[in-house]
Amino acid sequence: MLALPRWATRPWFFVFLAVLHVYMGGGHLLHLIQQRISWTDTWKGFGALFGAYYFIALATRRRA
Repeated sequence: MLALPRWATRPWFFVFLAVLHVYMGGGHLLHLIQQRISWTDTWKGFGALFGAYYFIALATRRRA
């Protein structure tokens, strides 16, 4: 287990990180619609959305 501060393991912190990832991924995916398709915007956009999915999963898990 990592030695993290207590606030870094709260569900609201993971929700905040998920919202941040959706914001970042949305910006990259918007570039795909507005400009030419580039590999960098594609993997950064979808990678950030998958990161948001991961943080939402951490926020909604049950404590063992």
